[in-house]
Amino acid sequence: MSKKSEKDATPSGNFNTAYMPSTTHQVNQQYLDEFTGVYGEGEGDAVATEDLVNHPPHYKGDGVIECIDAIESAVSANPNTKEIPSQANILKYIWRYFSKDDPVQDLQKCRFYLDRLIKMRESK
Repeated sequence: MSKKSEKDATPSGNFNTAYMPSTTHQVNQQYLDEFTGVYGEGEGDAVATEDLVNHPPHYKGDGVIECIDAIESAVSANPNTKEIPSQANILKYIWRYFSKDDPVQDLQKCRFYLDRLIKMRESK
């Protein structure tokens, strides 16, 4: 076998692809259904499935890009690591406010993080 170079040992991609183990193993469907919100009217009916953990509907947006993907892309360009949590939360609350029971509350949460981010920037 050939020795790997130092470059080959350096992780690449985002945090999830670089440091998280692969999850390509088989999953028991009954176990999975308990966590993905399987529901239906009765026996024999068509069953709709929502993955409430990994792909909640209020984060799916237009179905082309999910909120987490947009956030990861946006914050990856920010060199100021102290700002990233506020920036991520602003994007999250703006992304989903209209799909929540209390949209004003999500907008207020967004304002909280926006005010925090502004204070960080003003103190520089």
